[in-house]
Amino acid sequence: MNARTSLVLAAAAAAFAVAGCSSTDAPTTAGGATPGSATGTAAPVASGGSAAGTGCPASEATLLKAFRSSDVAKSLAPTDTLSDINCYKGYAIGLTHPRDVDNAHVVFHYTGGGWQAINGGTGDYCETGVPADVRSHLGC
Repeated sequence: MNARTSLVLAAAAAAFAVAGCSSTDAPTTAGGATPGSATGTAAPVASGGSAAGTGCPASEATLLKAFRSSDVAKSLAPTDTLSDINCYKGYAIGLTHPRDVDNAHVVFHYTGGGWQAINGGTGDYCETGVPADVRSHLGC
């Protein structure tokens, strides 16, 4: 495979990955969670481009940066990835994949021009800080 073909395939893969972060897509949920949550605040992490100031779609890299600089990260196991990212009206949710412990959800809010992790855990992570009309769109 030549360099041009590799570049085209990489661009197509990136476009496909970003397409999964639409604010209108149905949420993907994970099963088998046990109660437990962590809350916290930190400075917002700026997001490149947003739909009408909502921050959506939100990239994995942007949300990971917000997560790692938050108090929420201090209460959850470290993760290198976030998957199942859903974004709707300035709120986003992603699933962590730490080693040797259960995956956890992290909830983010787009405020002040950036993303901020507001809660996380394996249960009740949307109960604080997420408006009721947004929860169903995030799969809460």
